[in-house]
Amino acid sequence: QPISTATLENVLLERRLELAWEGWSRQDDIRFGVFEKGMWPESNCNRKTDEYLKLYPISQDAWQTNQNIVQNTGYPPFSK
Repeated sequence: QPISTATLENVLLERRLELAWEGWSRQDDIRFGVFEKGMWPESNCNRKTDEYLKLYPISQDAWQTNQNIVQNTGYPPFSK
């Protein structure tokens, strides 16, 4: 399709296909506000993603280095 008619949805789909095995789709979905909608929102076999999953949990190793760190919301707290 001509570039003048391309939509953000078209660009994201093309990027997802081109970079399928390079690990960029999650970051793109978060950046463009479609992460919580799931990968294929029009599909019956899709589930929505929880908002807190936008951030990864902070590792136990990082916490042991600095115990003032608070775990990201949605993940279990650090164990001592």
